[in-house]
Amino acid sequence: MNTIVNEQHLSVGHYLIDTSEIRMSVFEWGSEYKSILPTLVLMHATGFHARCWDQVIKHLGHRHILALDLRGHGQSDNTPIADWRDFAQDVNEVLTNLDIENAVGIGHSMGAFTAFYTAHLNRELFSQIILIDPVIMSPDSYKYDNNPVAVAAGEQHPVEKRRNTFSSVDEMFTLYKKRPPFNTFDQGVLFDYCKYGLIKSEGGHEFQLASPPVFEASVYQKATLFKDIYKIVESISLPITIIRAMEPESYEDQRSFMYSPTWPNLAEKLPSGKDIHLPDASHLVPMQNPKLIANLILSEIKT
Repeated sequence: MNTIVNEQHLSVGHYLIDTSEIRMSVFEWGSEYKSILPTLVLMHATGFHARCWDQVIKHLGHRHILALDLRGHGQSDNTPIADWRDFAQDVNEVLTNLDIENAVGIGHSMGAFTAFYTAHLNRELFSQIILIDPVIMSPDSYKYDNNPVAVAAGEQHPVEKRRNTFSSVDEMFTLYKKRPPFNTFDQGVLFDYCKYGLIKSEGGHEFQLASPPVFEASVYQKATLFKDIYKIVESISLPITIIRAMEPESYEDQRSFMYSPTWPNLAEKLPSGKDIHLPDASHLVPMQNPKLIANLILSEIKT
């Protein structure tokens, strides 16, 4: 059964929607504009959640907007993934359930990959997609199965060591605003990340991360390099805008969350692609400069 909870003080609708595998959390703004302007569908990066888009949404005006907690994040179920295509299948089912058509799909990092692959699964959902640093790497990366964010089998991923419990949202915010890379975030985004990224622990006296470190680590480990990704790239005729951050110059840069994972020539391989390069921005630019990202989104929307 689908349930609806209204957060009236935030003017946000919250939906829990059953797919074939999980219960997925969706937040909605501006439902009254659904028939006036194309719906904007926002998909977050690994380890984040739907409400990390709040500060971007503040600058998007009066529109119908959906922000999704992808599987294992926010208030969605933590059911394990086989690979990243599971995220796209979840999104396809949820948006189909909500009767969404001809929307603008917008994603960041893993969420950008999800938006792209969802467009591949269902050509009716989106009229265009805007991808902020999608994890779609160079063709050579797929040839050699180069996954720079994974670790060798049997090793513990660094993300698994992340602290998982906090006494309060304020404690997490106070700690994180001094800790790289979170100390580079817009303060509103950081607070939203903390406020909506914690859930009550089983005992009820502490809070823990809604996206467990073990799940987040598994997402990096399962960043499957699809051999056929560029066949898919060449087959999607939708207008696609690629927004890229600063380019890595070394293998160590590739392993850093600050540099773009996107192949610089990706837009050229798309039937209707456009490249926007932000050479002074980091991969985390939506969290660092939400107004810039909102303005870029608005400038790229076709209708």
